[in-house]
Amino acid sequence: MDGSDLFPLWHRVVSFFENDMKLPVSDEFRNIPVLVVGLKELEEYQKAGGHLALSSSSSSSHIITSRGHCLMESTDKSATCEATNRLKMPAMRFNQSSSSFEAIHSQGYEYYDLPTVRETSADKSKNQVFAIMCLSGLPRDLTACILAHEAAIAWIRLNPEYDNLQKNFLRISDQVEEGVAQLITMLFMTQGGLEKLTTEADRGVFPSNEQLRQYYQFCIETDDNDIYGQGYRKAAHSYQEVGIQALMTHLVRYGTLPPV
Repeated sequence: MDGSDLFPLWHRVVSFFENDMKLPVSDEFRNIPVLVVGLKELEEYQKAGGHLALSSSSSSSHIITSRGHCLMESTDKSATCEATNRLKMPAMRFNQSSSSFEAIHSQGYEYYDLPTVRETSADKSKNQVFAIMCLSGLPRDLTACILAHEAAIAWIRLNPEYDNLQKNFLRISDQVEEGVAQLITMLFMTQGGLEKLTTEADRGVFPSNEQLRQYYQFCIETDDNDIYGQGYRKAAHSYQEVGIQALMTHLVRYGTLPPV
């Protein structure tokens, strides 16, 4: 996989967290491996099970929440569990004409080894994110939106306050966590996160990036799913009242949205 194709997208997402939303960004967050893989590879890893918990943005009918995964160590799993941790990935390239990533099977495969529990930090109470995975063959802006969604999950899990939350036997509900991730995806789209990725080569392409972004926003705003749709609207209401910094601080400290 040509990392140079994906690096600008992840760099822009990290920059949005740090410079646009003014959220603290750790080196661990900044250096999360980001992989573009085929559907088969994702499905194979899902079936592997074991000590790695797969946080899947999986809504059956919506484009952003069905194509990304954040691979994390679950502190609820036994350290003795075994799992298949080698991902087989075809070489990838970014097709400028279709503005999407595609596999080049003729160039063979690369293997990415996910660390096992024994290879990770001795502090078993500390949450770890091993990789963010995104399906191949998607438009660049959609890939960036998926990265923004999964980055929100990763940021929450890597925040030191989240470790304290777990030590107090508290957890963030799926509706709250995924709703906040959808909120950050929406902010990424509407507050300039994608604009800085636009190049001259994008001009004249149909559908245009602007049309695609409007469609992605429509998917989030009209989602009637209880976790993603209702979660987004509740998170958006909190954001309008207190802003993103206060919202995220309260979330990792107490496991809930701020009372408004």
